[in-house]
Amino acid sequence: PHVPALATYLAPTPPAPVQATSPPPASEPAGEPTRADALRRALAGSPELAASSWEVRSREGRALQAGLRPNPELDAEVENFAGTGSLSGFGGSEATFLLAQRLETAGKRPKRRRAAEMDTEVAAWGYEAARLRIHAAVVRAFADVLAAQERVAVTEELLEVARNSVDAVGRLISAGATSPVERTRAELEVSTVRVDLAVARRALEAARAELAATWGSRTPSFERAVGELADVAAPPPAETVRG
Repeated sequence: PHVPALATYLAPTPPAPVQATSPPPASEPAGEPTRADALRRALAGSPELAASSWEVRSREGRALQAGLRPNPELDAEVENFAGTGSLSGFGGSEATFLLAQRLETAGKRPKRRRAAEMDTEVAAWGYEAARLRIHAAVVRAFADVLAAQERVAVTEELLEVARNSVDAVGRLISAGATSPVERTRAELEVSTVRVDLAVARRALEAARAELAATWGSRTPSFERAVGELADVAAPPPAETVRG
């Protein structure tokens, strides 16, 4: 029997995919960055935040897909082919085509879409949580750098005072106004302050490296952080950050 030709089903042409582009990375903070500069760079260059952003977009796509109707299914069966004689080849074959469309009831599609939308909201809150973690890390690291800079500056002043004390004691000894033992004490104080200064400088380098790590840099390129310790505030509440 002759198998009638079936009209070919052409699926709608999908729109051209949107090329997702990540925002260009912010420049490395140099010179004398403020806390705002450090926050901008950390938020722009955080791999964790980028991954969270793509996760939100992925779940938004799944939520859109969940709201669509199921695709129709086409099934085909061919019988009585590859036999002998008059049934050899496909001359005596019989083909059966079945087109099926699943019908959803009891509001399954809206419920499925709502579940996917809730999953997207969870991912969005995960993004906000990641942003708050980065904000808190930058604020803490920036405060540590400010404190370390201040500690180095104070210790340098103390070293200058200790050196001046050695000179003053030397003049008093020359005038016979004090014992030479006082010079030894003054020089010992200078040595102690020098050790403190070396420790303070190492702590500053460690704090600078930790701050640079928040925006993905292995070595800090900025000269010094600019700000006041009293201006460093806690991260804002989530409802004011989310937008």
